[in-house]
Amino acid sequence: MAKEKGNYPEIYDELYRIRRDADDGLTPHVLAESPALCQLLGNGDPFLATGHLRDRLSTAAAGGDRAVLAFFHSIKAGGDATARLGHAGEELHVEYRRARDLSDEGILKLSQILGSDEDWHVPFMGCAVTIIDWEAVIESYVMVTQGFRGYAHPRFLLNDKEVGMPHRRADRGDWERHIYGPTSISIGKETECHFHMRRIGTPKMRINTILRSNNPQVDVTSTLMYLTYALDFTVQPQDAQEPPSELNHA
Repeated sequence: MAKEKGNYPEIYDELYRIRRDADDGLTPHVLAESPALCQLLGNGDPFLATGHLRDRLSTAAAGGDRAVLAFFHSIKAGGDATARLGHAGEELHVEYRRARDLSDEGILKLSQILGSDEDWHVPFMGCAVTIIDWEAVIESYVMVTQGFRGYAHPRFLLNDKEVGMPHRRADRGDWERHIYGPTSISIGKETECHFHMRRIGTPKMRINTILRSNNPQVDVTSTLMYLTYALDFTVQPQDAQEPPSELNHA
C-alpha cells in the first residue's frame, strides 16, 4: 500500500531519504541531495539549510511528540538506518517495527510543519534588559499573527524557580503583542543569575535583545535553545570599580 505523504510529498520523500542515508547524522553532505529542503531552509545552501533543519528538528522534538522523537533519534549518527531505528526504539522503549512506524509518522508530521506557512507562523520576540548598578530590569514581548493557534503564555523562571510576570496586550494591526514585565531582579556580586522564558513561539522565532548597562562587571548572554530563551548574568571577578553614571548602549 502506498505511503500517505500529505500535502508536501517532495519534502516527505527528502526526509525519508535523509533517514536512509544519515549514517553519520544530519550533515550538509546528506542534505545536499535534498533540493526542496535546501531551497526552503537555506536558499539553496546545504550548509545553511542543515543548521536550520537541526534547530527546527530539535525544537519540534522538545515538544515530546513520540512520532517526531522517533524520527529525531533515527537520524542521529550511529550506523545504518536499521541500527539507527533500533536506537530510536531503545530511546522510546518500543520494538524496532514500532519505532519504524513512529518514525514514518514523524516524517509525515514534519513535512507538514516544514512545508506549511499556515502551521508554521513566524513570531517575533524582544527582550529589553537595563542594568543599573546591581539591579536588572527585564521587560519582554512576544508578537504572533492574529489568530495564532495554540498560543500559551511562557513560563518565567529565575534561578530555576518560577516567578510571575505582569502581562498586557498591545496589538498592532495584524499582530498580537503580548508584553511581560517589567520585573526587577538583584544581581549578587559573587553569584550568577539565570532568567528563563520557557515554551515560547515556534522554531522560526526571531529574537531581538536590547541591553543597557552602567555596570561593566556584569556580563549578560542570551541564548535560544528549543523553546527556552535564557538570559545569564555573570559577575566578573575583577576588582570592583565605581560604575559610570551614563548607560552604555549595546
